[in-house]
Amino acid sequence: MIIDIHTHMLDIFNNKSNGSTYCDLNKIKRHIKFLSQTFNDDVFVSVLSIEPFCKFKDIYNLSLKEPRILPFISADFTIPESERLAKLEKYAPYSYGLKIHTIIQNVEFDSIELRNVIELYSKFNKPIIFHSGCCDYSYLTNKVYYDEKKSNALKALQLVKSFPSVKFIMAHAGLIEKDYWAQNFKGIENIYADTSFEYDYELKKTKENYSIFKILYGSDFPFDRSKSSIKDIVNAFDSNELKQVFSENALKLLNVSEKDLLLRCKKSHSEFVKKRIN
Repeated sequence: MIIDIHTHMLDIFNNKSNGSTYCDLNKIKRHIKFLSQTFNDDVFVSVLSIEPFCKFKDIYNLSLKEPRILPFISADFTIPESERLAKLEKYAPYSYGLKIHTIIQNVEFDSIELRNVIELYSKFNKPIIFHSGCCDYSYLTNKVYYDEKKSNALKALQLVKSFPSVKFIMAHAGLIEKDYWAQNFKGIENIYADTSFEYDYELKKTKENYSIFKILYGSDFPFDRSKSSIKDIVNAFDSNELKQVFSENALKLLNVSEKDLLLRCKKSHSEFVKKRIN
């Protein structure tokens, strides 16, 4: 089995992207098909919502049409806190994890708003994936997102350490600041990293910093370079390690079995439609 822990659908930039990264159901199905044909195996993808632009209810409802989508919820920081937390608590049971993007969502790691979201979601015993590293999306959208303050590694570290029972996934393993992030996060038990945008030599270093049991395959589709990134992963790890990276680590983190996921695909369409979120 292959589990891609980091993919996106729809428009995470609130219709401000240039269109090249917009991902509809057909596009994510093509990604799943590509992975399935590449590995000759069953494939599931975690699709990350980023409220308020890419809404969880939309991702979840699409997952009813394509059960190989594992929807991750997100908190909407543009609405009053009481409404935000009530909405999160209501729909959290339908999710496989929580996505936080402090830059796009305009929230800081040390904010009380974010802490309250994590405090609430922690009771569901599901992982939280957060964006790490400074980035500039101006090549994709007419709005520039580049904020060192909102991607501050030390503030992220303090947040992760203050919730030791919560499993956090560091997307991209820190991007261009991966060495700095690794230095701060090394030895922290509840932190994991995904492989998106990492070359083979960087993946080997990530293994040294986080151990093979803390690395998850993530493509960041449709922002990725799927074919070459898979080659980098295959070059970086041995056969046993690849099993950990491509599925076993994710299964443990998501607290599901291969059987659980395969059963999703056997349910009838009518069973799924009954669970639709309006």
